[in-house]
Parts: sequence; C-alpha cells; structure tokens
Amino acid sequence: MMKIYAVFMLSALLVNVALEIVVPTPEKGRIITEHGWGHYIAVNVRGIVLFYAVFNLVGSTIYYDTNMRSVEMGLASLVLGFFLEFAFMKPDWVLHILAMKPRPGDVVAFMVSILIWYAAWGLPSYMIQRYIMRLENRK
Repeated sequence: MMKIYAVFMLSALLVNVALEIVVPTPEKGRIITEHGWGHYIAVNVRGIVLFYAVFNLVGSTIYYDTNMRSVEMGLASLVLGFFLEFAFMKPDWVLHILAMKPRPGDVVAFMVSILIWYAAWGLPSYMIQRYIMRLENRK
C-alpha cells in the first residue's frame, strides 16, 4: 500500500509542482513581485503537497482496494477533483463559469484542469499496471 501511495504522490507532485512553477499567472506574478520566489514556493508548494497527501491517500486506497484500471481511476479523479474545485476551491475561472460569464482564459483553465485532475490518479495507476505487466511477462 505504501508503494502505491508513493507512486501516486510522486507523479502528482512532479506534474503539479512543475506546472505551478512554470505556468505564468497574474496572481503568481504579483506574489513573486511582492514577496519573492522563496515565499511563493514555501506557501504554494506546501499547500499542493498537503492537498495531494490527502487526495492521493484516497486515490491510492481506492486503487489498492478495487484495483480499478487507469481509465477508471482517471475518471474517478476527474469527478472528485471537479467536485472539490466547484464546491470548495472555487478559483476565478470556476466563478466566471458559474456566473455564466466565461472568458477565453477560463476555457483554457478548464481544459488544463481536466488534464491535471485526470492525470492525478490515471497516470500513477497506469504506471503501476505497466510495471506489474512487465513483472508478469518476465516470469
């Protein structure tokens, strides 16, 4: 179980922390300008790690207990992720969509969010399944 959880955490952190650092946003630019990169990374990366520690505990437990395929895990992650995003997180693009006033940037954010949520559980379960298949083929 701990190995599965580790794969889930590593894949989520690699994808999300890389995107958090690389993708420019107005809010990120403002925070970095006011407080510097150290503060930005300390606050945002810590939040990402804490969120995915809980989110991936749920995902890795579901995978361990049900052994769902990677497509199913990705869809489960997508559904749960969008529920969390629309019900609790509510970033700007969600608020614009809920107000029925989406902007072009909101559509892009929605599409990126689909990829991120799907990859959160779909990617690690795919990697685990491929690893298990390779082990079985060696026997």
